[in-house]
Amino acid sequence: MNSKFSVKMKHKSTGMTLIEVLIASVILFAAIGTISGIHRVLNHYQRQNLADYALLLNQQSFFDYLSYSLGQKIVSGTYNINEYQLVWQAKLKDRAPVISQFDPDGLAESAFSERGHITLYQITYHLNKYPEKSFEITLFTTEDIQASTGF
Repeated sequence: MNSKFSVKMKHKSTGMTLIEVLIASVILFAAIGTISGIHRVLNHYQRQNLADYALLLNQQSFFDYLSYSLGQKIVSGTYNINEYQLVWQAKLKDRAPVISQFDPDGLAESAFSERGHITLYQITYHLNKYPEKSFEITLFTTEDIQASTGF
């Protein structure tokens, strides 16, 4: 008996082919890139929120500092809040005398007696780290007001 036996063996692969590895790595890198971008954006907004919180906690002291500076005729500068620095600039919008007395019997020019001036400033400020986020306020101050010295 002469029979030929032909044995066919199937070779079964157990690993991944090169194309499968490349596709898996592209998917992995796309996922890592997306997560990294989201993390960067969230981290940026978290730092901005911390800066806003520091500004909110120190707002009254900053406004007091502005009033004092404007009283000293300083119209721009910086103000430090921990690691944050505020940059501010003031513009004079209006200035008018303060009337202390009015004499209806006096001449038109001397019917009013003045005692100092009031001023209205337009102030813009921003955090040095975040110049794109600026604020604007209007501040009312008084200057040169002196009490009467007569009896």
